[in-house]
Amino acid sequence: MKLPLIGTHPDEAGGVIGICGGVPRIGARTSTNQSPRRFLHISRSEDEYFPADYVRGFPDRLRRHASDVEFHLLPGAHRFPSKARPIIAAWRERVFGCLAAGSILDT
Repeated sequence: MKLPLIGTHPDEAGGVIGICGGVPRIGARTSTNQSPRRFLHISRSEDEYFPADYVRGFPDRLRRHASDVEFHLLPGAHRFPSKARPIIAAWRERVFGCLAAGSILDT
């Protein structure tokens, strides 16, 4: 799902998890009140598409639109990091107060 789409319907998303990808440009029309208020972004240090020096700026970019931003830079290339599972589980527990059944974390 595209972040700008979620930003236009903030009550439909309790938070956003981004893994191994970029942070889109959120337009000036998208204020904190129009954006999801919780972000978890996990990047990889050897990502061939999004270099570490570039992704280190993601937390600041996201904080322009939300006060609850958590960012992790894990070792590895552009792929889902298995070490992200406990990070995601802890974030979901903190943000939503429980772990939702039937997720990728249950496999």
